[in-house]
Amino acid sequence: MIVPSSFKFEHERGQSFNRSRFSEPQDVLHSDCARSTSLSEWGVWQCTVGDIPSPVVGQDTPSSSILFIPLIHTPEETCYAHSELWCRRVGSSSSDYEEPPKKVKEALKIKLSLALKVIIPSKV
Repeated sequence: MIVPSSFKFEHERGQSFNRSRFSEPQDVLHSDCARSTSLSEWGVWQCTVGDIPSPVVGQDTPSSSILFIPLIHTPEETCYAHSELWCRRVGSSSSDYEEPPKKVKEALKIKLSLALKVIIPSKV
């Protein structure tokens, strides 16, 4: 089971994901996609884009400003499959990432922890 505290939201923008359209689960653990860190002994969290909760409402979010969490393809130089979970207010014309309020983060972490499953890629 994945615990909600596993999601840190430490990136400049959103939580990182890899799109399966462009990669296999074991690619996430490769140093090219893991920012030069070898993670060969780790597992991978997996879900479908449809499993990502959206919109997300927190106790500190007025219903008129519910946040939408789209998955944005943000390729990196050594990891084309890289994508990020971005937060925006519903109806916002901005295409920029918006830092979600604390309670929205908590709600998102709980929903993601229920949607994701852990897989252990086989060694090649």
